[in-house]
Parts: sequence; C-alpha cells; structure tokens
Amino acid sequence: MKTLTLLFRKKTRTSKRLNSPQAPERAPFTGVDMSQTERGFTLIELLIAVMIIGILAAVAFPSYTRYVQSATESQVQGELMDLAAAQERWRAQNFEYTASLADLRTPLASNKNYSVSLTLANNNQTYVAEVTPNSGTPVAGEASFKIDQDGTTCYGKGGCTLGSGPSWSKK
Repeated sequence: MKTLTLLFRKKTRTSKRLNSPQAPERAPFTGVDMSQTERGFTLIELLIAVMIIGILAAVAFPSYTRYVQSATESQVQGELMDLAAAQERWRAQNFEYTASLADLRTPLASNKNYSVSLTLANNNQTYVAEVTPNSGTPVAGEASFKIDQDGTTCYGKGGCTLGSGPSWSKK
C-alpha cells in the first residue's frame, strides 16, 4: 500500500528550485480564453458549404430554366389567342382578315422571345398565325405555335401542320 501512495503522490516543487539561477523566468499566465481568439471558418467548412451550394444549384437551375420556358410558352399561347380574337373583331368590321399586327394592336407584336407571321389566303377570308422562337432567348430551339381562323392549333419544334400536329390542349 505504501508503494501505491508513493507512485501516485503528486510531486511538488520546492521554493529552492524556483529561485535557482538555472530556471528561466516565465511570464505569468494571463488567462486568455481560446474561444475568443479563434474566429472564422476552417477551409474544410468553407469547402463543404461551397459543395452544398453547388449541388443545390445543379439541381435547381435546370428546373428553373424549364419553368421559365413553360411560362413563356404559356404567355405566347395566350397572346396568340388574343391575336385570334383581334382578327375576328377586325373581320367583323372590315369583312376580311388583316396581315398587319399594327392594325390588330396585339401585344404579340412587341414580344421579344418570339417572331410572328400572319399568312392570309382565300381573298383574306382565312389566316394562319405562327410564332417561332427567336435565337438568344430562353425559348430558343423550343416549339413553334400556330393557330388559324377556325381555332385549330398545333405546336412542334421546327414547325407543325395544322390539323395533323399536336394541339395545345394536349400539351
């Protein structure tokens, strides 16, 4: 038992050793709290945050792009319907359709994403309105849309044929 107490007995310094000329003088401990001196993030934490943001962006960006394209296509479909209604108003007053977008006062004429073409036939008694996406826009390379005087619609990449192409209602 005596040997155990000798092994675990705490050694104490004697005052003789502290005051000896061989021991260097030490500055007193000031009690600085390490949590106050270490501020900021580690490189690993920053890399993890950047990776998480990158993964979220990789998932969200294609979804957002498709949402913008879908919203733009829906908008142009509505504007084409407005153009058809304007054509019917024009025909009711003038007994024929017009090929001038200025006469119809439709917002489709100022659409930056699509270009519009109006084709008249049968002595201006029938028309086909077609919108095609402009290059350099969010809908570049996407579907073109058509509507005629009977309200027949179609859409398709690179154009479509009225009556045989898919209708907007099936989109």
